[in-house]
Amino acid sequence: FDILKEKEGYIMKIKVTNDKIGSIEYCESFWTGKKEITINGKKLTKIGKNQFSYVREEESLYGKVNGNFFLGATLGINGEVIELVPKTKVVEWVLVIIPLILILVWSNVPFLCAIFPIAGGVIGGAVSGGILTLGLIMMKKYKPFWIKLLVSIISTIVSVVVCFLIALLILTIFPA
Repeated sequence: FDILKEKEGYIMKIKVTNDKIGSIEYCESFWTGKKEITINGKKLTKIGKNQFSYVREEESLYGKVNGNFFLGATLGINGEVIELVPKTKVVEWVLVIIPLILILVWSNVPFLCAIFPIAGGVIGGAVSGGILTLGLIMMKKYKPFWIKLLVSIISTIVSVVVCFLIALLILTIFPA
């Protein structure tokens, strides 16, 4: 898949080929979740929140998208279910949630925060949640497990460093 910068924001785009339908292009907005589907170069008409219509050789087809980029998306069209985005695997969820758990646990252990302060709570959760989202996007982009593990390690390091810098800023502004 590709991540493109367009006027509406960042768009995640993936192409799938199906024997019966042809070339399917699925686009989803990173921020709004707005979905667009193109089949064989022809953009489908949106008729509902996740429902689309398509006219092919005097034949009207109706499709429904289930899911999203993060959980996995399928297109039900013409009695067939086509996988657009693979489901997120359990190992990917475990790897991306490590930074969030680390920050939440570390920030609630007083002697650890005395040695190495980390912003926790809402601030640490928000930082780790954002990094979790970016990590999941990167993990879905690459198949090899070692790259997914590397993304998890980098996400954890970035999350800890950012939360540490925020904690230092807070402690500088509001000394104990």
